[in-house]
Amino acid sequence: MGRSQPGGYPSYLVETLRAMSKTEDAASYIVRPYRAEGGRDRLGIREVFRLTGLFGDPVERYFPAPDFIADAMVEYYLRFEPDWAFVAEDVLTRQVIGYITGCPDSGRRREGQTRRQPMGLGHVIGAALGQVDSGL
Repeated sequence: MGRSQPGGYPSYLVETLRAMSKTEDAASYIVRPYRAEGGRDRLGIREVFRLTGLFGDPVERYFPAPDFIADAMVEYYLRFEPDWAFVAEDVLTRQVIGYITGCPDSGRRREGQTRRQPMGLGHVIGAALGQVDSGL
């Protein structure tokens, strides 16, 4: 892992984000930190995930409960590691068009999800059908 930059981000992440800003399409989008306030970024990230979350295909193509899958795949990062989430935002429409999430300690993520998500079959089925909260 590279040296940390101001703000605690690894140098490779800072360098990657800077390089993205210098591409030919840089005038059409910006990459910026995730903003939890207002909920707009969260909704945008979940929509991008819904449209592309399973190998670039829409989640609904493979799983009929996209909110349940979004909870499992992105919600931890947005709630507990928001400093490690970034969005690509269209400069004209201000819509979220992409995102990247991460965490500095993946063991902490595994522990957190195990504690926060009940594992009973009934709970999983209920969450998949939208009848109960997924627990995050």
